[in-house]
Amino acid sequence: MWLAIAILACAPRGEGELLAGWQVEWEDLSHRVSSLEAGRGGLSLVGGDWSTGEQGSDRWRGEVTVLQVERPVEYVEIELEAGSSVRIASPWGDRTQIAVIDGFHFETDVEQPADYPDDYDPGHGYTLGELGVAIGPVQNGETTVQATFTPQPTGEGFDDRPEMDASMPYAVIGATVRVAFVPLTRAPQSIPVELQGDLEYDPPYSDHDPIPLDLGTGAWSSFSLRVNPTGDTGDYVRALGLQGHQAWVSSSSVFELAPASYEIDADFIPLSGHIDELEIQWTEPGSKSF
Repeated sequence: MWLAIAILACAPRGEGELLAGWQVEWEDLSHRVSSLEAGRGGLSLVGGDWSTGEQGSDRWRGEVTVLQVERPVEYVEIELEAGSSVRIASPWGDRTQIAVIDGFHFETDVEQPADYPDDYDPGHGYTLGELGVAIGPVQNGETTVQATFTPQPTGEGFDDRPEMDASMPYAVIGATVRVAFVPLTRAPQSIPVELQGDLEYDPPYSDHDPIPLDLGTGAWSSFSLRVNPTGDTGDYVRALGLQGHQAWVSSSSVFELAPASYEIDADFIPLSGHIDELEIQWTEPGSKSF
């Protein structure tokens, strides 16, 4: 396990920005994730060899929402392994404050353990079972940060990537989480978001609309997006995201294998401010909108 912590520049007093939401989708078929990055500056997504031109080509698009707040913000960036958690100190000390997610980056093309199988390239990524980031409440000037990227095997009856499935128990996945600390006179009560359901199966390109939310303006202290959470065989996720006005999980593509289901658990911190939207049009894999 590795750990690196960087304290980034403070926003000018009276001016600050927070990541308010994000969403991303593949155009046609890709379903593996080897790199996914979201932040106030934009998005970046890379999938398996079908998306990068080695075996085929697929594009992605997405959206980022940014909350402009009239208060100072301090940022801390942490590198850790997905599946682990770390405790960090706030630059504001033990003042009354909140800590929210200001960005994240998951990367599978990292050094692997000695017993990792040699017949699958970790840089081609994994089908996604769960993606999440959680930041705990600030207590005595400290908070806990956790990152989750759980691969999902292709499932009984699919068996289209047995080498990938066999490598999953050994896989190390890198994560970077950017935390924003905001001092407040009184910390607001978080709003829990709990969603679950079955995705319509009407291939090709099943119609999966985003799930409407009405949370107002704010930022997220945690989220967990799970695919086929009961463990039953289901299709892969090809679109996902979470914003104050909607959540999205979709398996829609040109070639769908089976019905799929989802669960979303998240905590939203209401904050006053102004929302800016950054829309990213169809983009080649690996290209950054930053």
